[in-house]
Amino acid sequence: MSSESDQTRVDRRTSAVAGGLAMLIASYAFVVSLVSALLQAANPDLITLYPDQLEPIYVLGVAHGITAFFFLALHLIVRRRGARRSLPRVLLVSMPVLLLLSVDRILNAVWPPPPAPLTQIGVFVPHPRRGWTHKPLSHGRQDDVEAYIDRYGMRVKAFDWQRTLGDGPRILFLGDSVTFGYNVPAEDCFVERVQTLLDGRENESDFIAMNGGTMSATPRQELDWLTHEGAAVLPDLVVVQICMNDVTYMLHPSVLADDDKELVMIAQTYEPPHWSALMRLAYDWGRRRTYGDDLGKAAEIIATENFEKLLDGKRSKSMWAAWDRATRDWKKMATFCKSRGIPIAFMIVPLRAQIRDRDVSDEPQKRICEFAEQQGVPCLDLLPVFRSMHLDEGVPMDDLYSDYTHPSTTGHRIYADLIVQFMSENDLLAQARSHRDRSQEE
Repeated sequence: MSSESDQTRVDRRTSAVAGGLAMLIASYAFVVSLVSALLQAANPDLITLYPDQLEPIYVLGVAHGITAFFFLALHLIVRRRGARRSLPRVLLVSMPVLLLLSVDRILNAVWPPPPAPLTQIGVFVPHPRRGWTHKPLSHGRQDDVEAYIDRYGMRVKAFDWQRTLGDGPRILFLGDSVTFGYNVPAEDCFVERVQTLLDGRENESDFIAMNGGTMSATPRQELDWLTHEGAAVLPDLVVVQICMNDVTYMLHPSVLADDDKELVMIAQTYEPPHWSALMRLAYDWGRRRTYGDDLGKAAEIIATENFEKLLDGKRSKSMWAAWDRATRDWKKMATFCKSRGIPIAFMIVPLRAQIRDRDVSDEPQKRICEFAEQQGVPCLDLLPVFRSMHLDEGVPMDDLYSDYTHPSTTGHRIYADLIVQFMSENDLLAQARSHRDRSQEE
């Protein structure tokens, strides 16, 4: 009898501890869930929350509400049926883990994941597949330069803001910040200069040059834009601008790539949008320790390191993966255009370091040109002309490029001259006109 009574006391003590721990966890989760619900209900009448906080607070409330229900149910089961001896140990081990997850979720609401890059600038909005995109009929400032986006989501000059595309052959320039015209007025961007050059030609004055460039876009994002918004403007010729960071963006751990959703987000100058707030804190600490507090300088250092990896001739596993990712997306662009009978061409933008020093490798350009030839796509390599202008003709580097990868106003003008010459020599303008004529007949 004594042993049975001892066993009963042990069982009761086990159940009491297990039930108490379950109730403690349930109560904590319920309080957090209740506070989260009150915060949601109070906004915006009683308190002011940033828009990016609302979703994390909602997730916080729902997650803790489910947790509270589960452990309350466990508490009731323990009270009615008792508990196994292992349950208190399991709950004691679980409590620190649950508390850590809870703290992470609370920090995620107080310090939410940052919005996609650029969405805080006037002409950009979040996008479910690409992370960010242009807002049609929007206007904003990019540093000291005005930017106007037309109804089709493309950058234009101010007086073309509400334009409607005409019936002439349409040339779509697809690319990143170089095509967009980083830090230069729209009229100085190479796309608008191409338009001006064509307007001055008797037989090409009806051509329409369209700026499909998006700041910080990667080949995957450009591909998505081409197959949706780009296809909607019915281009008769597509010119894809390729930059070296189209490859190197895959080399840094701050890049998140999701092949299933076809979403790529570059976070080199932003906080990484990880699910975990604690991970973001750790990443932020590590990045600041390595690169300093100036995110702009940090981004330039990271980009330079990645470019050096691209140009050093070594082929690490990550480098091969980066090349495979980029060429796969470029191939899909070519396939998309060819399936619709649309002529397509590539143009390769060199790095500043490649222009000012002949000893810096041009192997990436050669590799892209070989790839383009395999795909049957004409390819314009701008490096030889820019090298010659700087090293042979003595044109100052700062007259050609404003930073390590973006052309200056003069650089854009030279781009435009070379592009128009390239299109004429490769019969691309005639092909574009033929495509427009066939489309109108259909």
